[in-house]
Parts: sequence; C-alpha cells; structure tokens
Amino acid sequence: MRASTSAWALLVVSSEQQSETLAHQRAWAKETASEQGWELTRTFEGVSTGRAGPRRLLTELIAALKALPPASRPAWVLMIRADRVGRGRLADSQIALHALVDLGLRIWTRDGGELKLDSATDQIIAAVKAGLATLENEVRSDKQKAVVKRKREAGLPVGPQRPYGLRLDPATKRDLPAEPQADAVREAYRLRSENMGYHAIGQRLYAIAAPHVFKNGRVAKIQWSTTMYVAAGGVDELTFERVQRIKVALQAVYPPRPARHPWPLSGALRCWCGRAMSAATGGKNPIKRVRYYTCRNSAAHEGFRFRRVRADAIEAQFLELLENLEAHPGLVARYRSRDRSETPAMLRRSLRAVTRRLDELGRLRDAAWAM
Repeated sequence: MRASTSAWALLVVSSEQQSETLAHQRAWAKETASEQGWELTRTFEGVSTGRAGPRRLLTELIAALKALPPASRPAWVLMIRADRVGRGRLADSQIALHALVDLGLRIWTRDGGELKLDSATDQIIAAVKAGLATLENEVRSDKQKAVVKRKREAGLPVGPQRPYGLRLDPATKRDLPAEPQADAVREAYRLRSENMGYHAIGQRLYAIAAPHVFKNGRVAKIQWSTTMYVAAGGVDELTFERVQRIKVALQAVYPPRPARHPWPLSGALRCWCGRAMSAATGGKNPIKRVRYYTCRNSAAHEGFRFRRVRADAIEAQFLELLENLEAHPGLVARYRSRDRSETPAMLRRSLRAVTRRLDELGRLRDAAWAM
C-alpha cells in the first residue's frame, strides 16, 4: 500500500534571471513537508518557460509518475502556484493538472493549500484563477515593453550587458570606463566628430582596440547614440553632440530605404502552439514573391518543419475584424476608456462574486436534496 506521507516538489522559474528564487521555493517545500508530516522524496527543479504548453519540468514529473507502479507513487505534489504550471494555452495547463489528479495524487500549493479538482465548482475556480494569472502576465509584459521603449529612446541599454568601453562598478552601481576599450571609444568619437567614415576609423583604431571590436572594416560594437558614454565620463558632451548632429544630417541626405515587403501584423500573430510567427517570403520571382507568416517551432507541428499561412489571407481576416469593430464603436470606446492595469482587480472581484454564488447554489442544492 502506498505511504500517505511521501511527497514530490515542483520548483520552477521562467528564466535564468529568476533562478535566485529557487532557494526560497526549496526552503518552502522542505518547511511545508515538515509541518504536514510528509517525507519529501524527490524534487524537480530548474528553469522552464512553458510558453508552448505545460512546463517541461511538469511534463517530466508526470512521465516519472507514470513509470512507477501505483503503490510506489507519492501522495502529494508541492508547487508554488497551480496557475503557473504553464504560460501557453490555458487548456494545456488544466489538462496537466488533471493528469496529476488522475494518477491518484493530491496537489498542495503555497497560496491556497490543497488544490481540489473534484467538483465542477473546483474546476471553474481553478480555471478562472489560471485565466487571471495569464492576464497578469500580459499586463506585466505591456509594462516591460514600455520600460524597454523608454530606455531605448533615452539611449540606455536594455539588458544587463554594458555598452562597449564601459563596466559596471559593483560597489557604487555606476558605469565606469573600461580600458583599453574606453580609449578606443574616445578616439572613435573624436574621429567621427571630424566626419571620418567608419571604415577609416576602424583602420585607425586597429592598433589600440581590443580584439573583435571591428567587423569588415567597420566599427561594430560602439553604440553611437547612447548617452551612457557621457554619463560615465568616457566621452565629452561636446564631442557626443557633434556626432549626433552628423548622424541626423546624414539621415536627412540618405533616408533609410523602406521595407520591400510590408508586414503589418509582424509581432502580433501567434501560432496555435504559442510561438510568435515571423515574416517570410516564397517563390523564385523576386518581384512576385508570396508573403507568409511562419511559425518555426517545428517540434510542435508533427514533423512539419514550418507552419505558415498566407499573409494576404490572414490580413484580410484582420481587416474584416476591424470593420466589425468599426460597426460597433461602443466596443472600441469601452475598451479604450478602461485602464488595463485595473482589469485584474475587476476580474478578482468578479471571481469572488462567482465563488459566493456557487457556494449559495451548493447550499440550495443540499437543502433541496435534504427535503
């Protein structure tokens, strides 16, 4: 007979930047197992995004459970939040949770204790919570995109990597010049302020710059628009402003060429597997090429390398949707007037109201059966 005191733990984060929280999850799992009188016999721990479905670690956990005879399986699975088992389609995550229950296990979460999926009420509440988590991820993504856009407009680096020629002081958290790269940056800005071309600058700086700074005769790693060089003292402000004026003047004389093939829905379409679709063209005639939106997640398409749709067809469907919205301007006005950051709070209130109503219906049902 299977021991009722054994438990497994699923400790997972979405990226390497969040890996430091694994220690807190590990401590929570050990503390919870000790408080409940369970023996923590195995832990599935690591980085797994789950963008295209359930997280890989959860899939491995289910496979390991199926490989064991029922009497050897643990009684409990510990996880931080049940609505974070995957970040892809909501149905895939719910199916994975039901797979654990079908194997005879019980689920314990940090925020809600035991997760029950026995009744219709339990399943509805679990699905709504998962939907709320997905919406919170979307709102958080919008905020992150706004921060990235603001940093790029200000000339600041988006990621943790510093611009070439700078280093981050761990004590003061300030950028400082990094030699000899900083010397190459100063000389490059000075030469550029004198209208010297990139190829000539690369030849001039070859003797003093560190390896892999130049590529094909051009200065490759120097960021000409970032103000961090000025803030760190690597480049004087007058030289920096002179280089920016030269850049603006050249853009007026040589404007960037327009895209040969327009992609109005680029970055907005996702495949059914959850992966973002990218632009592609097909056909041998360079003038009459066919435009496509392609998903390159070949592992999710049953052997097909790429899954693609005609761009003209999907864009026609999008225009039809826009026309339907235009025919009902009240829908557009209602969406624009609502602050998306308030939407999760509104849905939480709706969830509480639905929960109270379901409890009331349960009491009425029990009273009816008693009569």
